[in-house]
Amino acid sequence: MMRKAAFLFVFCLFYTFISAQTASDFYDAATKAYKAKDYKSFVENLNKTLDAGANHPRIYYNLACGYALLGDAPKSIEWLNRIAALGISYDIEKDEDLSSIRSTPEFQSVLEKFKQNQKPVVHSAVAFTLPRDFVPEGLTYDPAQKMFYAGSILLKKILQVDTKGASTDISSSQDGLYEVLGMSIDHKRNFLWASSAQFIDADTDAKKVSALFRYDLKTKRLLKRYDLPSDQPHQLGDVIVNRAGDAYTTDSLNPAIYYVDHQKDQLAKFEVGDLFRSPQGLCFSPDEKLLFVADYVRGLIAIDLSTKSHWNVKPPADATIAGIDGLYEYKGHLIATQNGFNPNRILRLTLNNTNEQVTRVEVLEVGDPKGGEFTLGVIVGNEFYFVANSQLESYYEDHKAKLNPTEIRKIKLG
Repeated sequence: MMRKAAFLFVFCLFYTFISAQTASDFYDAATKAYKAKDYKSFVENLNKTLDAGANHPRIYYNLACGYALLGDAPKSIEWLNRIAALGISYDIEKDEDLSSIRSTPEFQSVLEKFKQNQKPVVHSAVAFTLPRDFVPEGLTYDPAQKMFYAGSILLKKILQVDTKGASTDISSSQDGLYEVLGMSIDHKRNFLWASSAQFIDADTDAKKVSALFRYDLKTKRLLKRYDLPSDQPHQLGDVIVNRAGDAYTTDSLNPAIYYVDHQKDQLAKFEVGDLFRSPQGLCFSPDEKLLFVADYVRGLIAIDLSTKSHWNVKPPADATIAGIDGLYEYKGHLIATQNGFNPNRILRLTLNNTNEQVTRVEVLEVGDPKGGEFTLGVIVGNEFYFVANSQLESYYEDHKAKLNPTEIRKIKLG
């Protein structure tokens, strides 16, 4: 759940895009060929990666660069146009790998398409703001109290926030919170679940520890924390809870799903094999029989919770559902925050009756590339509230950077 675009995304791309090892081998071979300036082998292995089942815009972009380096301008432009058709963009003006085609009319045409893709489309309004130094990731809402809850990455605490933005700290330094990431409320039992991970102050992977925290909303006290073993690095991200009181959370650093069964009250791994590369947001189907997981690299994955059978939900040919951070169910559709590409977007995904295919991707909001990242949110009634300008990357680049107040924006879903 850390700022993926800067470093986690690069980390994930090193690994396999599908369960077959061949895709990983081909991509690894392409990377080595590029470093050796063997651009013919670079392109050949990227095409083999696609043939093996990988389907990610970063591969398209690498192919565009590879063909340009080989002097095949038409092929390079073809792949750039394919990216532009997805509604996303890359910084192609300054990429030296594309210098051989930069002066062509075709390059200028696709450059204009990329610029059009970056234009903000704003249908949301500011609901309230949070302090400059807060830097939240997760957001949730308690309809009984009519209160929002926001977790801070920099301050390592949880705020209760009313609809006007007035806030109260409900966490204590004795709770031992790390950076607070995803959050969810068990309305029936008045529990607040929060995932937390140490990564800002972690110098080595061995220090990247993570835990799940459960608070009592009535007393505002920590009831229990569930720690993952410290022998391997972990980073619990989003968290959701079903009607039975079982909490599910994603580990994006050591890819897996963990859950707390409400009867056993212990954190355990949800065993589905080597399925994920960088799991982020997750949500249930309306009947809670399926768990949808947004994998930053692989796209959308559906899991049958009773049988543990699973499948990749196929995107439309003209859209990408990789790079999704937050994922939410709303009236049979999925609402998603997508920040793995430029620009950030809010999407509404329509699935077919078997939940095997996304039949429509509707872009509800396009963020300003200079405005910070969309991260997580919460659906309240017929509105989606979301963190609109996370500035964690700015903090990483310069710890003394002046941060702006965080905007929590809301958009009507219909």
